[in-house]
Amino acid sequence: MLGNVMEWTLDSYDETYLQNLQGNPATNPWVEPTKRHSRTVKGGSYDSNASDCTCSARKKSEPRWQARDPQIPKSRWWNPDSPHVGFRLVRPLKPMKSEEVEAFFAKAIKD
Repeated sequence: MLGNVMEWTLDSYDETYLQNLQGNPATNPWVEPTKRHSRTVKGGSYDSNASDCTCSARKKSEPRWQARDPQIPKSRWWNPDSPHVGFRLVRPLKPMKSEEVEAFFAKAIKD
């Protein structure tokens, strides 16, 4: 999977993220966002150097990746200017209740 597209994550970008994890056993390493930008993309893509195609490679997302959104209103999911970015779909082992899903996305998605 590494080297195809970078993985867009829900993590807010933190330049010192990897250093903060050193020697600190995190039970939940998610960096909750406080604003819309910037998020963390990781893993390297087809146009990255080979040395950047690792799980520890992290990059800050940029608002310009969504600049050409033709939709009105603009979509938070539209990324035509970032073909090097993708995302991973996951699902919980145990289905969440609708209230839990809404509470999660209220924390994860900031406009």
